[in-house]
Amino acid sequence: MKNPPYKILLLVKGGANRALISDYINELGFECLLPGEGESVSLMGRDADLILIDSSLPESIHRKVLLTKKTVEDAFLPVIVMVKERKTAQKWIEMGYDDFIVMPFRKAELKLRMGTLLRIRKQTELLLRKTESVYQALIESSTDHIFVLDRAGRVVLTNENVKHLGFQYGWELIGREIDDLFSGETLKLYRDSLEAVLVRGGKQSFFHTLDVGGERRYHHDTLYPIKMPDGLTCVGVTCVDITERMEAKQWAFLLARAVEGVEEVVFITDSDGIIQYVNPAFTRVTGYSPDEVIGESPRLLKSGVHERDFYRGIIETVRSGRTWAGEMTNRKKDGSLYDVYVTVSPITDESGKITHFISIQRDITEEKKAQRRLEQAQRLEALGTLAGGIAHDFNNILTPIVGYSEILSEALQDDPVAHDKITKIKQSAMRAQDMVRQILTFSRKREKELVRFSPQSVLKEFLKVIRETFPANIEIKQDISPSVPDVMGDPTEFHQVILNLSVNALHAMEGADTGVLKVTLEPYRVSGEENAVSSEIPPGDYVRLSVEDTGEGIPGDVIDRIFDPFFTTKQEGKGTGLGLSVVHGIVRGWSGHIKVYSEVGRGTRFDILIPVASSEEKDITSEEDVTEELPAGGGETVLIAEDEETVRELCREVLETLNYRVLVAPDGEKALQVFKERGDEIDLVISDTEMPGKPGDLLAREILALRPGMPIILTSGFSERFNEEKLREIGVKGFVLKPFNIKTLATKIKEVLGKRQE
Repeated sequence: MKNPPYKILLLVKGGANRALISDYINELGFECLLPGEGESVSLMGRDADLILIDSSLPESIHRKVLLTKKTVEDAFLPVIVMVKERKTAQKWIEMGYDDFIVMPFRKAELKLRMGTLLRIRKQTELLLRKTESVYQALIESSTDHIFVLDRAGRVVLTNENVKHLGFQYGWELIGREIDDLFSGETLKLYRDSLEAVLVRGGKQSFFHTLDVGGERRYHHDTLYPIKMPDGLTCVGVTCVDITERMEAKQWAFLLARAVEGVEEVVFITDSDGIIQYVNPAFTRVTGYSPDEVIGESPRLLKSGVHERDFYRGIIETVRSGRTWAGEMTNRKKDGSLYDVYVTVSPITDESGKITHFISIQRDITEEKKAQRRLEQAQRLEALGTLAGGIAHDFNNILTPIVGYSEILSEALQDDPVAHDKITKIKQSAMRAQDMVRQILTFSRKREKELVRFSPQSVLKEFLKVIRETFPANIEIKQDISPSVPDVMGDPTEFHQVILNLSVNALHAMEGADTGVLKVTLEPYRVSGEENAVSSEIPPGDYVRLSVEDTGEGIPGDVIDRIFDPFFTTKQEGKGTGLGLSVVHGIVRGWSGHIKVYSEVGRGTRFDILIPVASSEEKDITSEEDVTEELPAGGGETVLIAEDEETVRELCREVLETLNYRVLVAPDGEKALQVFKERGDEIDLVISDTEMPGKPGDLLAREILALRPGMPIILTSGFSERFNEEKLREIGVKGFVLKPFNIKTLATKIKEVLGKRQE
């Protein structure tokens, strides 16, 4: 606003009133502007600080004044209308005039009216200047490029953010056309948008790219109309560099695609632990769809395996800003359990406040199974090593028990009571031998040998024993069909199967006042229709053994693991976890099948199907306990090399009884010395394989080097170092596994000596 004296444009008809009012204005210290003939009211109005207009002037003059008031450069040009009657004033105020004064008026009233409006004009101008400076500061401080184009597309105003266009300073852009600044598709977008804004008004926005210093930058530009003081329309442009935003969006897209595609379960919760997002792997692993879990708590995955303190520890860790990692067991929608390796991490905003939590879970169920299988294999390997180590010594102990019990049995034929006791000693020793063989078989130290046998006799013998040993509150029921055919298997292993299942049943009924153990043995045929339902069992004839109890039953979450080696639900010291694993291995070794049916609180039944033996397969029971005369010798000399004295003396006594001359040596070195001294009179060498100093195979090699073709028999409680093929390579004629009975040894000696004579 100009400094006083203020300029007042007086628009009134000529005459006394014009002169009087003009004098008033001058006397009040203002400069009165009176338009002359042909002068433009609009131009004079732009130069005035206030307009005083007579209401009786033509309407065209009033229109020019109102237009000037709207388009004047200053924000506020006050206009006072002079009326003859107060009642007409409202009309002019509604048209846009700021005040009125009724003619005739006094100079003091005119001063008051004009002074008030001029003060308002001054305050408005000050406010506008301050606002303009604020807007200018905002534009200059903006990180965006803001500039103004005229209707021809030339830059008329710009801030300093012009480097993206290849300029250093804003003034370098002034006067340049958009054709100089842009090219190609971007220039077309500018031209089309400029035309649209000038013709239709409103905003126009578009995305484009610019190459700045060899780097491609992404921009979002907006064009909008601006009314200039001269009434013309220019176009404002705001150019926003969105490169970082686009890159972040691209990374966010890639990250989202990665999370959607990973095999690991990923879910995100808010700070209160409510699920906000799950990836497809979550649904695949848990069975829950996103709609079923979003808005819910992760508690729906709880398995019941972990204590409350376990989950409390996780929550305390992540709420403190740390990441928790570890293994846990979860429950799927179908109720099955699965193992996962989990990391739970907090997500924070820029201020460090926790806003979300992210959980990444890797399904390790199969890994855990593989680990258990590896541990099983390692334990079996350790068991096998132990079994192999003790088998030789244990069978050496059993050999004299078996041998001397046979000698005593023969000697006590006339004493039935003593003979029966000796027979039981021999049977127990042979059972112990079978148990060693079973351990070796289980630990894969020895191949299974399947034979034909009658399961009724083994089962009846077993039931007699357990009726005497099981608690009185356990009722034992049996249902043994008289028409059960023979099967292919191992009688000792069959005994072990019944024993393990019965002991398991007994443990399941512990704590109950009463219980029932029922054992059933019957023929069973699997038909083609039944096979169609369960293709695991081939059609054919089987013997079915069922062991059923009225115990506590097996929970559904562990029934699939009961055959795993070393898995047990019993208290420490009450079970090894090998019982059912042994049963499963034995049955599979017979090409049989085992099924379990259980209901918690009602009891459990194990069904075992054993293939029926064919008519061509040999029945071992047909040769048992057949009394035959032992094959005797013809005075041949036998050298026995054995480090176990009891075994050595047993062999001496037995062979001398069978008409052999016997030389003995306590180890391989002394046996070789005896052979060197008396080799011409020795007809057969019997040597243990495992002796200190010089083992049996080395002794055999050295003897055969001295006397090729010399008949040699090796004996062993157990040795992984030997098999029939290796013994043949050495030149050994026979092999006898300890503990052996007298008949086995005598028969093998006769066989080997007979081959020499042939």
